[in-house]
Amino acid sequence: MNCPNCGAPVKDNATVCEYCNAPIPADPQERDQIIDDYIKNAEEKIKQKKGKYDLLLFAVLIISSIGMYFIYKLMVDISPLVKFIILIVVGILVFAGWGILIEKLESKAVEEYFKAELKKEIENFNSNIGIDYLQFSKKAADILPEKAYLRRFLYKK
Repeated sequence: MNCPNCGAPVKDNATVCEYCNAPIPADPQERDQIIDDYIKNAEEKIKQKKGKYDLLLFAVLIISSIGMYFIYKLMVDISPLVKFIILIVVGILVFAGWGILIEKLESKAVEEYFKAELKKEIENFNSNIGIDYLQFSKKAADILPEKAYLRRFLYKK
């Protein structure tokens, strides 16, 4: 067996890794808890990558609002109700368009992160803890919500 933390080989009766001092699970329940914690941590890493675009979406909202104000001021010969309706419709279209674009950017960034980094980390973890990719995927499906990013990527392999 290998250390679940650093991957170094450990003796059968070891309780801690002699290289990194990480605890070595003695029983299957402890091992399952280490796997569960790792899966939850991996999902959190993905969410952090996704959250980077929230600030961009907020900036788009502010800039769009300022732009809408100037458009409103330029419409001089139109009744206030028609101005209001036009601005609402244009605002919804602009914001929805930017929202869709940012969602696509987020999805692409998260998928690239998974392929480039997280997938290798998971494979190393699986090797160290002694489970295969399918077992890890099933375990993730058991503990993560249905729409979790990690679940989607694990089954795309």
